[in-house]
Amino acid sequence: MEAIHTICDGSSFEHAIVIDTKTEFTGVEAIKGWLGENYPGYKLELQIHTSRNKGEYDVMLIETSEGIRKKIYFDISGFYGRH
Repeated sequence: MEAIHTICDGSSFEHAIVIDTKTEFTGVEAIKGWLGENYPGYKLELQIHTSRNKGEYDVMLIETSEGIRKKIYFDISGFYGRH
């Protein structure tokens, strides 16, 4: 079953939101959906992929609809490299 684990708030690598999907396509769609649900009207400024502690992460720099810039960390280890 595919899921987004939101026990953490995405504020750092240690608190990254875990995206548990089977493919990169569904993983990317899950990230977009999470951002849209939690930050309606957000603008994506930058997406950075990085490896850390044997995990794969996407760090999204967004601007909220209120004009606040935030970094949101996603653990994409579960789907990274799967097509």
